[in-house]
Amino acid sequence: MKDTFSINVKIGDRTYAMTIERKDEERVRKAAKAVSEKYSKYIMRKGFEPIDCYALIALETSMANIQKEEEKSSSNVINQLKEIDSTLEDCLKD
Repeated sequence: MKDTFSINVKIGDRTYAMTIERKDEERVRKAAKAVSEKYSKYIMRKGFEPIDCYALIALETSMANIQKEEEKSSSNVINQLKEIDSTLEDCLKD
């Protein structure tokens, strides 16, 4: 049985009730805080409606996630190349 509980997180000027696993609480609160801070940054810009703020936050967050995935993929390729290089060096020594 999962250890779940209800929390309220505030994003912008709204509060959202969520049921989450206890192990995810810190991550959810950090994410809500980050979104709320970005929301405040965008809402202060003249002419931005709340929906525009959320769209820009979603875009910004998605771009950051894609960048991390690309970096992770590059890192995996580099590690594989290092392993191949090491194996080749061992073979050439023999």
